Amino acid sequence: MRSADEIKRELIHLRFVKKLLLVQIIRDSGCSADHVKQAMRLQASETVQRRLDAYLDAKHLHERPKNSELLYRIERMNMELWRVYRAHSIKMTDVALLSLDRQRRLALAMNKRLKRLLREKTRKEDGYEPMFNDSESYWKCKTRVLARKGIVDTRRKPGHIYWAGSEFKRAPREGS
Repeated sequence: MRSADEIKRELIHLRFVKKLLLVQIIRDSGCSADHVKQAMRLQASETVQRRLDAYLDAKHLHERPKNSELLYRIERMNMELWRVYRAHSIKMTDVALLSLDRQRRLALAMNKRLKRLLREKTRKEDGYEPMFNDSESYWKCKTRVLARKGIVDTRRKPGHIYWAGSEFKRAPREGS
């Protein structure tokens, strides 16, 4: 069994490094909020220390659940911001801590930012400024821009690969 100091150190690691919510620690450990606070002050009873020790041994309980479609969309937009435009955004560990309403607002703001960056990139590279509807997603706008360049067919299926006889084929590689 861990000592009270070790339990406190592990709880601090879970709360502030892994950013687990106190509510999740309380639910998974079977202790009340007061018991966890007592353990942080090194004043917990032996029973509470045993419960928290058992909770700390169960490593699979220390993971943040990421099963939300909204979080998945935000993560895709976050990766697109960095990969294509080299623009920074909020870390996903911090996004997961936001309330659902704030996550929705963040997704809308990221979508708007991506469309603005796509518009600026298209203006700089191709010389025209595309017009996007406010209700359209960034991914649909990007497909329209690529279709205008002749890179992507708008009627394509999501996993479609262009073959040699296709109307929208990829540019030939150099040396071939």
